[in-house]
Amino acid sequence: MTSTARPWLLLPLAVAMAAALAFAWHNDVGWSTLAAHRTALHRWVAAAPLAAGALYMSAYVACVVLSLPLSALFTLAGGMLFGAVFGTALAVVSSSGG
Repeated sequence: MTSTARPWLLLPLAVAMAAALAFAWHNDVGWSTLAAHRTALHRWVAAAPLAAGALYMSAYVACVVLSLPLSALFTLAGGMLFGAVFGTALAVVSSSGG
């Protein structure tokens, strides 16, 4: 099977990308939002570290797949939330996985 045989398989990705850009979801997430919710995010990571790591990685992969301009924010947020070593590991795996 060639890659041109089923171009409709890319339709869900194109729709998700168009929706993300049309609704400007990436504009609602930024440095000020991260700073405003820093304490709550730290508490949530401390309470459920595995769930927080899984959600962080899922959101980072979605950001990469949809080509949203948030990679720098996600990378630095990983370090802030999970520490330099573990945050870097999560960011590298997530950015490569996307």
